[in-house]
Amino acid sequence: MSSLQDIMEGTRFKRYIPDNFIVDPLRVDRLILCCGQIFYDLHAERERLQSESSAADNPGYRVAIARVEQLSPFPFDLVIKDIQRYPNLRSVVWAQEEPMNQGAWGYTSKRIESCLFHLGRPNKIERPLYVGRDVSATTAVGDKHLHDKELAQLLVDAFNLECTDNSYLSKYLSRRVQAEQQQEEKKQQQKQQRQQEQQEEEHQQQQLEEQQQQQQMAEDGAPTASSTPSNS
Repeated sequence: MSSLQDIMEGTRFKRYIPDNFIVDPLRVDRLILCCGQIFYDLHAERERLQSESSAADNPGYRVAIARVEQLSPFPFDLVIKDIQRYPNLRSVVWAQEEPMNQGAWGYTSKRIESCLFHLGRPNKIERPLYVGRDVSATTAVGDKHLHDKELAQLLVDAFNLECTDNSYLSKYLSRRVQAEQQQEEKKQQQKQQRQQEQQEEEHQQQQLEEQQQQQQMAEDGAPTASSTPSNS
């Protein structure tokens, strides 16, 4: 989504596009790195946050968004230079639309980590955070409502400055554990239901056999429990 001015004669490809909308680099706590369409969603979300308040703690003013236009060879020099621009940085994030096991995260994570290791900052950031969709067997969920819901959660995670470790991965693992527990509970419920149905079937079968036995005894002329006269 380049303007005509970006592709006119005399211009050249940019390996890395820093955030040109940041007014005060000292206020920036988080640097989001991304590539592709997701930049425009992140930028729109930041503008929305900024429109709500101009307070110092508004994440809309504390998050910078840069674009890695050239993934390979990775622009180590430009990423390092941009990180140095924000002295109070507390986290570096890689954001992507794709699931965790797809997209560029698997490639960029170690390279961003190398940049952070090279800098050795006083408030050392050891590794980048991941913001994106969970692991998936498909590239898309195939449902517009669910797609929009996942994108909304992605944007919330991207601007959640309370997250300064890779808690997104922890959250993903926690959801996996929770899903496994729910699956196990469902299996137990199904097992109990099958046992209950089996008991009901056995009870019905027993009643049927008793009825057949009474009917047979009645046909043979033998007294049944209901036809036996009382001693009174």
